[in-house]
Amino acid sequence: MYDYRDRQAELEQSDNIFATVVMAHLQSQLTHDESGARLHSKVHLLRRLYERGYKRQHILDLFRFLDWVLVLPEELEKQFQVELDHLVVSLNCCDGVLSEGCHKI
Repeated sequence: MYDYRDRQAELEQSDNIFATVVMAHLQSQLTHDESGARLHSKVHLLRRLYERGYKRQHILDLFRFLDWVLVLPEELEKQFQVELDHLVVSLNCCDGVLSEGCHKI
């Protein structure tokens, strides 16, 4: 997967569901010591899942993967929850996919 580190633009354009998996893995390595950048990456990848129009179960499963790969410190996890709430509103997630699958409370 490391071979894709210089192909971020290609991954970003891809509708292949595994492009998100590769991007998450690369971001986990690139942001290992940068919690703020990791938070930004996690929000970006989550938004990408929804905007790509993946099926509900794929979004939920991939979110669980993102949550496992892009672990945040507790204080940033709280900020992520706030960002998630904004994301749900901005994407008008009336079907509850994001709010149901992503809130840990």
